[in-house]
Amino acid sequence: ALNSIDVADGSCTIATTGTYVVRAGDGQHTINSAQTCPIASSPGSVRTTSLAGATSIDGCKCPPGHRDTGVRQCLPCLAGTYKQLLGSQSCTNCPTASSSLAGSVLRSACMCSNGFTGIIGAEENDLGACSPCATATYKNVVGTAACTDCGAGTYSSGTQATSCTDCLVGETSSTPRISCVPCAQYTRNPTAGGTCQSCDAGKSSIAGQGSCIDCRVGQQSVVGGPCMNCTADHSSNPTRTGCIPCAADEYSVPGGPCTTCGPGLELATSRLM
Repeated sequence: ALNSIDVADGSCTIATTGTYVVRAGDGQHTINSAQTCPIASSPGSVRTTSLAGATSIDGCKCPPGHRDTGVRQCLPCLAGTYKQLLGSQSCTNCPTASSSLAGSVLRSACMCSNGFTGIIGAEENDLGACSPCATATYKNVVGTAACTDCGAGTYSSGTQATSCTDCLVGETSSTPRISCVPCAQYTRNPTAGGTCQSCDAGKSSIAGQGSCIDCRVGQQSVVGGPCMNCTADHSSNPTRTGCIPCAADEYSVPGGPCTTCGPGLELATSRLM
């Protein structure tokens, strides 16, 4: 048979995968022998192969995952492409927003790119596809992983993000995290990409600040609260966390410091009682 080779015991066997039949004879007798499929001499080429029973060198083709760039010059499919079958056909591009390693054989080797998520099926008619990450999410790896929510203090305003952007000092991310908003009154954020934290007792702030400032003398505040005036004849303690009475020879107006009377003046009778 044309696709068989002669063996020592006089029988015939089908040429194996990766070989083809060579026929030789003297005009009266023909001997079929197997010849290994060739490999091109160009750098990076791999050996051609064949299906079992190949009857000539024309049956030697590029293996799956490889493209024919010349006469049986087989190089790996480029990254982002694949080839499932033996043959001289070109490699097929991965579906939109996906990629593969060089030399990929299966369509399922195509993985969703950064900023996209999903699973690519093995068959050409598979409906699997890569979808862009939604706003407020990101994905910074190739593969089937889901998109990740932006962390507190960061945001993503567009789709298919590969990273989230840090909010500035004095800001934090909105809800959902698609933009940044100023820190509220009585809070602060001293770090880009951080979150707003309540001012400590004795301190306060206006909106959008990276730090809190001390309440002035004569005022006090609780954690995350406004600076409040101490009552008359009282002033703040050194840490501005509470109010204490003025000394016996001092007085104060609401929200002011304790003060002694000037020369020739004395405390009102109501203050001395």
